[in-house]
Amino acid sequence: MIWPDELINREFIKKSVKNALHSLLGDTSLSALEFHLFNFLENDPYDVFCDDPPKFYEALKTIFGLGADKVLEIMALTMIQKGAIRVINTGEFLELVKRGDEESRLKLLKSFRQGGASPI
Repeated sequence: MIWPDELINREFIKKSVKNALHSLLGDTSLSALEFHLFNFLENDPYDVFCDDPPKFYEALKTIFGLGADKVLEIMALTMIQKGAIRVINTGEFLELVKRGDEESRLKLLKSFRQGGASPI
């Protein structure tokens, strides 16, 4: 039996999210953000994005407050423009990240281009 996560290219997703944040923040600010996210999440933040998107969002809210939504919107827009995400728009991306159900998590992860494509 193939589980849904087996069909998802986690490494592509993790690199795409990291590269989108890098485009937004630059080297130094991304390093600081990753440090704080790791401290809040006690795990690799990009793994948490794949496994528990609302938990990733809550950690961003702890750091950015109300600006967390804007960070995610810009991150999503960057990935959409670069072709890393297909089918959804920034509003739907944000909604899927915030929801806590498995169906939304899988829809979010499946919105990323799969296969051998390079992350942004």
